[in-house]
Amino acid sequence: MFFKHNKQRLKDLCAGMVVITQGRAIPAAARLAQHTLGRVLGLRFAFVFDEGEARVEASRFLTP
Repeated sequence: MFFKHNKQRLKDLCAGMVVITQGRAIPAAARLAQHTLGRVLGLRFAFVFDEGEARVEASRFLTP
């Protein structure tokens, strides 16, 4: 219900989500949830190794 009621607000305030994995495998359930939320909310997600990569991806998300 939260996402349904706040969908537009999330789109307005959030360009995407960057998850730092530090080389750990991402569980299939997490990837499926990420894909579904991304499609429903129109948000982009990135799984990266470290903070440096996270900064690059975040900058990419914020560039129109």
